[in-house]
Amino acid sequence: MTKADALAYLKTVLGLTDTSQDTMLNSLLDMAAMEILNYKYSYIGIPTGQTVPDTEDAMTWVYSVVEGFSRRGAEDQTSHNENQIYRTFKHEDMIAYIRARVIPYAKVV
Repeated sequence: MTKADALAYLKTVLGLTDTSQDTMLNSLLDMAAMEILNYKYSYIGIPTGQTVPDTEDAMTWVYSVVEGFSRRGAEDQTSHNENQIYRTFKHEDMIAYIRARVIPYAKVV
């Protein structure tokens, strides 16, 4: 999946129809891609020229940004109670979401 494809999926999932949030969404996509690649290839090094996650991690890439976008303003918060409405988050941030879903390659010795 290309970054443009990821942005299109992301905007559809978030219900965004204009370009007013594109700069922030692209930044979140870049950060998520770096985290996925650094975590997945932490033992063997990121393949030369690879800037987007592999196909098997494409949906994790998009949905980790949904997690990050949806939590803006609630960073480091794992639960919330206001007016008898209780919220508890399964993952505390975008990085936790990624690390729960991406399997790192093992280094062969």
